[in-house]
Amino acid sequence: MKEEKKQDSDEVDLSKAKESKAHRFSLVWVIPIIAFIVFVILLWNNSLNKGPQITIKMPSAESVEEGKTLVKLHSVTVGRVTEIKLDDDYDSAVLTVQMAKDTEDLLNEDSLFWVVKPRVETTSISGLDTLISGSYIEMRRGKSDKMSATFSMLLDPPTDINNTKGIELILYSDGNKRLNPGDFVTYRGFNVGNVLSSSLDLDNKRIRYVIFIADPYTKLVDSNTRFWISSGIDVSIGTEGVNFNTESINNILRGGIAFDSFSSKKGEMLAPLSEHNLFKNQNEARIDSASSGILYAVMVENGLHKIKQGADVVFQGIKVGEVITAPWLENIDTIFTDYKQIPILIAINAYDSSNLNKIRESLDNKLKQGKLCASAVASSFISGNNQIELRYLSDSEKAVFADNKVYRNVNVIPYLKAGSLQNEISSFINRLEQFDVEGISNNVKTALASVTDAMKAFEKSNLDVNKSELIQRLTVAFTNFNETVKSYGPDSDTYKKLNATLKDLDRIVSELSLTATKIGNKPNSLIFGSDNKDPIPLKKQ
Repeated sequence: MKEEKKQDSDEVDLSKAKESKAHRFSLVWVIPIIAFIVFVILLWNNSLNKGPQITIKMPSAESVEEGKTLVKLHSVTVGRVTEIKLDDDYDSAVLTVQMAKDTEDLLNEDSLFWVVKPRVETTSISGLDTLISGSYIEMRRGKSDKMSATFSMLLDPPTDINNTKGIELILYSDGNKRLNPGDFVTYRGFNVGNVLSSSLDLDNKRIRYVIFIADPYTKLVDSNTRFWISSGIDVSIGTEGVNFNTESINNILRGGIAFDSFSSKKGEMLAPLSEHNLFKNQNEARIDSASSGILYAVMVENGLHKIKQGADVVFQGIKVGEVITAPWLENIDTIFTDYKQIPILIAINAYDSSNLNKIRESLDNKLKQGKLCASAVASSFISGNNQIELRYLSDSEKAVFADNKVYRNVNVIPYLKAGSLQNEISSFINRLEQFDVEGISNNVKTALASVTDAMKAFEKSNLDVNKSELIQRLTVAFTNFNETVKSYGPDSDTYKKLNATLKDLDRIVSELSLTATKIGNKPNSLIFGSDNKDPIPLKKQ
């Protein structure tokens, strides 16, 4: 009985049991799984996690290696050169660059690329760190809204790399001196920009420059600004002797472009890439600026009398303008048919445009009255050049009127025949000898005789600057005559006659008096100009 129950219980347990299969991992799956993982990684690195691919064209693949040369932006790697090959014409190299992920925004159409390598230039030495690390490609992001995948490698680094904000201007030069990219652009000795590029304008046979002026110096350029080639050394001869100005050693060795405004009036702001003239020197730039003043023509009699472009135009001893063009012929052929009168163009420019209209009105009124005239007077004993003097005619004087009162749409100022200082002295001596001495004191007679003798002695010297004693004698005679005239009452006829003579004498010997003073104080002042007195050290308190 017991055995039967036991058998029944065993049967019940067997009916409740569940079947289960044993799980075993097969090594056959290891290789496919590894291959799948590698495939996913490669797909991620080469497609899903890969940046854009670009091509850069350059004349030569020098300093660039396939698979090694990096592309950097602000010293951060943003790409790598993956392939180097020749273009279809075999004229240049084409680089294939694989950019990093999320660099699409860097590839503007005007983005720049250049090779950073050791460079020794006139402006600086750069890229020395690449002697150890190797050359690499530096890039700079552009500003264009258009994107691109094809670029051209710059031969040299952009010169405005440290000053991305500013203005670019185009300058044209007719000179023979060529400036190089990287040369400085200066304002009164301060470096404010660089020359970006230089090229030949073949159609017009001139040199084209693109310059960059950085912020905040863009405020210094306007429509009144003039640009010129700065040689670093400026030598000029004027009434005060030889002026010798030098700039920094960099400008002397390298040169560059300088600019300034010769007008006190603020001009209009310049547009980017606007075109301007690049003058050969500062003098030409100043003359061009002066041409915006009040223009007049002067018909000089019997030759130019050593009047040159840039010569001063003076009124009562004060410079009021410059000679813009000498000669100013509309047709060069006329010099052979009408050689008695040679036109020159002058400009009255006080560099304060607020007064120009008032000055123009005053001069035009005197011109209509026949009172305004011009003459050539000596300006420098060193150069022998003359300047144009404007003056109002006295009743006894008569100027030479041109055939036309207007020449080339410019009013003509009558010319007073006083071609040289020698002629003026001779004429004045004749007036002194014919002066009516009745009714004047012996002191005045003595002073007049002294002036006459001094003028005659100076006339015989033929303006020889070595005979400075004669110049001093003439100056002393003039001073004594001036003091003697003061003894007469200002309302007397004698005073008026003497004062008129004194004014004429003052006009003639003003430059001589200045020169005599310089010679007396400093014998070499005719060559180097007159300096201020040496400072005297103060005693310690």
